[in-house]
Amino acid sequence: PMVPPARLAAAATPEPDDEPHGLRSSAYGLRTWPPRPLQPEVERVERAGVPTSAIMVHQARGTALRSTDPVGALAELVRALEICQSGGSKMLELSVLASLAQLHADQGDIEASLHHLDGLLRQSVASIDEGSLQWSIESAARALADAESPRPAAILLGWLTSRSHHDRLGRLTADLRSALDDHEFDELVATGDEMSRAEVFALAGEHVRRSLEALPHEVGGDHDRQ
Repeated sequence: PMVPPARLAAAATPEPDDEPHGLRSSAYGLRTWPPRPLQPEVERVERAGVPTSAIMVHQARGTALRSTDPVGALAELVRALEICQSGGSKMLELSVLASLAQLHADQGDIEASLHHLDGLLRQSVASIDEGSLQWSIESAARALADAESPRPAAILLGWLTSRSHHDRLGRLTADLRSALDDHEFDELVATGDEMSRAEVFALAGEHVRRSLEALPHEVGGDHDRQ
């Protein structure tokens, strides 16, 4: 039927829709929204310029793959580190370096583990929270013990004993006791227990670098790139 003239103006200016316009479906005559592209979340956050989310995604993947696919874990953590170094969070960079150090230590690659610990410990002590610092010092102590540097490792252990869970340090304690005589071990642990946060951080960095310098290096080796 024809629309009466008096109602033409009202018909020409309808009320606005409650929702923004979508796409009209020819099948149902309804407005719908197109499906989102099936792309990884990490790519979406990188395109949106939010590197922090991308770093966390790559680091989480690397951590999950550490025991089952170390090569895949390394690729994920290296990608996270690249994003950090191109403008991401400094705190997350420290966390990624610690994860890389742990991954290499798990695989018995002491040089690579020390390499990443060196990068971590070169950062300012003021840039790292207490929990991350404890984890970093523990990683450094384990790496130094594996690199046959039990004395500085025992000092770091001494600092850790009053601040970390003792059951987690049991194996490290046993390894260092077997490498040193009891009297020397006890003296070194007591020395570490009296150290300040800044002192133990500096000590760890110094001996990690010494251990790195003592290792034979291949020019252009993998550790220069990862």
